[in-house]
Amino acid sequence: MTDIHCQRSVSAINYFDTAFTYLDRNKERESYRRYSRFLLPRYRKQVILVSKLMERDAETAKRSLEITLKELGTDFARLIPVALPRGMGLRAMKTTGRTTLIGKNGVTPEELVRYALNLPVAAAVIGMPDVAVIESCAALARALQPMSETERTGLEQKLASATRHDSLPYLAAGYRDGECSHLG
Repeated sequence: MTDIHCQRSVSAINYFDTAFTYLDRNKERESYRRYSRFLLPRYRKQVILVSKLMERDAETAKRSLEITLKELGTDFARLIPVALPRGMGLRAMKTTGRTTLIGKNGVTPEELVRYALNLPVAAAVIGMPDVAVIESCAALARALQPMSETERTGLEQKLASATRHDSLPYLAAGYRDGECSHLG
């Protein structure tokens, strides 16, 4: 990721998501490193930086938040997702099904993202593993068109079979990220 990549991203995307528990193969918080090095120094006032905390008690959550802010090199996160219980907004999460939905019955990433962005949500969290995906999502957001009822219904029909099997565990009742109790 370079400054030009950040500039292109920020031109259409202003919501950047991370979490204390997002670790790469080396057990490091790569998104923290990239955001603190490339994004935040120049674009901090233009972006909405969100970090999720999975902890269920105040003291552990506070420690995680302190580490998050330190590693990101910032003194605040505009939002920590508590909006829904307070009726303040919705986020579309896992809009490509962690890529498992891409290709199902010919479904494209663009269709999935467009579908999510046409729902009554404040933001869609897409997941951006590389610069090409970031640029593609930025272009899609800039040119976003409403999805017709026919398009929406067609996509839902294509995906109906994909949501009925175990490749999408987060559709299971009671699923919470970071826990696998629903599989046991």
